[in-house]
Amino acid sequence: TKTSATEITFNNTLKPTLNICLEKKWDKVNELTLPDSIRIQLQRRRDGGKKWKAMNYEGRKDGSTVITLLPDYYGNWKYTFENLEQYVDYKAKPKIPYQYRVVEVDKDGKVITEGGYLNDVFRVNYSPVIDGSSVPAGSVDAAAKTKNYTITNTYSPKTSPKTNIKIKKQDA
Repeated sequence: TKTSATEITFNNTLKPTLNICLEKKWDKVNELTLPDSIRIQLQRRRDGGKKWKAMNYEGRKDGSTVITLLPDYYGNWKYTFENLEQYVDYKAKPKIPYQYRVVEVDKDGKVITEGGYLNDVFRVNYSPVIDGSSVPAGSVDAAAKTKNYTITNTYSPKTSPKTNIKIKKQDA
């Protein structure tokens, strides 16, 4: 008698992902009072695209895309975005990578552009965009698939601080 072999096919359906470790830095702020919090937003676009799309990373029911970032106990301003999709469609050939960035937003929810100002006092600069294809294929180790991103706010007021001086003439 002849027995037929059973054929089993396994398909890898693990979507390639990446993590972004954000660090907020403050420059030239000696003896200045920093804000209690800042507002950030994760954005992505298709590779080469012009339009950034705000992400509802925390899955809020109200659809809000703004995250309030607070310093930790030691004064570090950090936030990690995990398991972000690397590609628009990871099964497609060729793969189209997503590009990610994290931006600061003002109190009205408007994005502060590169070189723009927070509260007219801090000039804002961003790390380069993170490309989904920058993570090696098949990376499962968290360190290998984590990219660092920095927002730096430099004390540089738009206008010079005004000083009021009163001069009083006295006869000798």
